[in-house]
Amino acid sequence: MRVTIERKYETSGLIFKSTRHRVDVSVDFSEEERHVINSSGLRDFQFYNPPLYARLSGSSSLSDEEKQKIGVPVWSLLNETWTGKPQPGFRTACLATCETEALANVEEEKIREALKNLKAIIDRHSQSSKAKDTFEL
Repeated sequence: MRVTIERKYETSGLIFKSTRHRVDVSVDFSEEERHVINSSGLRDFQFYNPPLYARLSGSSSLSDEEKQKIGVPVWSLLNETWTGKPQPGFRTACLATCETEALANVEEEKIREALKNLKAIIDRHSQSSKAKDTFEL
């Protein structure tokens, strides 16, 4: 799993310009990781749940309560066609949009932790399909 995190800045407004700080993420999953994600049902697993201030800009028509339920599923990081076939290259997903650079820094750290946890979950699923586990209760 190779991760690239890129920070972008967007300026909007003609008179009162405002700057938004984006955290974009690209993930290149190995073939084995893709297989584990697809076979174990991890595609819909929401690995990161951004706070309200970091919600995607396109979700502004939703109420705050609806935004609380929005998480980022694993499938949003997979670079696939609608048929599920992998495409060459990376897919970049904007995981957080913040009003200040400090908030973007906080969210970047949370995203890094969420991706580490996702990698551990994928590894656990990969090992559970390969090995027999015996333990005593």
